[in-house]
Amino acid sequence: MTIAADLRQIARVSGNRPARATAVSDALASAREVFRQHVTPTRTGGWLFQPGIWAGHPDYAYAGHHNGGPNLAPARVSDIAEDTSHSHRLPLWLTSLSEAYGVGHPVGAYYDQPRHRLATQFLSRVLVPPNRDFPSFRTTNFMDGHNGLYRWGYVTHGPDNGYRPYELSGTLLLGWWSFLDRPGVCASYDDQARRFPLPPRVIRTYIGPDTTRVRHRLLAHGAWYRNGLALQLVRVAADRCREVRR
Repeated sequence: MTIAADLRQIARVSGNRPARATAVSDALASAREVFRQHVTPTRTGGWLFQPGIWAGHPDYAYAGHHNGGPNLAPARVSDIAEDTSHSHRLPLWLTSLSEAYGVGHPVGAYYDQPRHRLATQFLSRVLVPPNRDFPSFRTTNFMDGHNGLYRWGYVTHGPDNGYRPYELSGTLLLGWWSFLDRPGVCASYDDQARRFPLPPRVIRTYIGPDTTRVRHRLLAHGAWYRNGLALQLVRVAADRCREVRR
């Protein structure tokens, strides 16, 4: 659906009618219905996407546990929200869907409120500022603020292993949350950029269980947290925020 949004925007800017224009319009109409029907408002002014829909999925089977260990029994959370790692794309998806219609279009403006409320959810329930116990920004593992185990026993982690509390936090440094364009989020990226080089314990949390998949040497085993790549992404996110806010 967001690909359809990008195709519509490209067509509008270029003045060319997109191939399969009807399919693009149908996808955009479906996107609006998805957000109308499957978003659940929260009491704090945020929202969650289909809470509970993932409760039966193997990746979420141990979300009720906050401590890892051998031979854990599944502990499902019936109304669990989506994990924060996959959710970090939502800000730019909402931006693409809005910009597909151009400035001032009522359908495009419809997406302003979901993006605003997503920022509220992120700042109030997900983002954890540095404190005496941990000198860097973290995120909870799930969008409702729940912080249990994720992907415990996943194939690339091995048995009795997975993401413990806060171990999805490394996704924050990719910068996608900056597209929420909220002062609190932008200030967080500014602050995080000043916290490099990262202490080893921070890197260990950001890496989490690591992976058995083969990765490029610049990324493998948390190398990107040490070699300047993560720092540059955080700086780009902070700079983009400043440009938008001018």
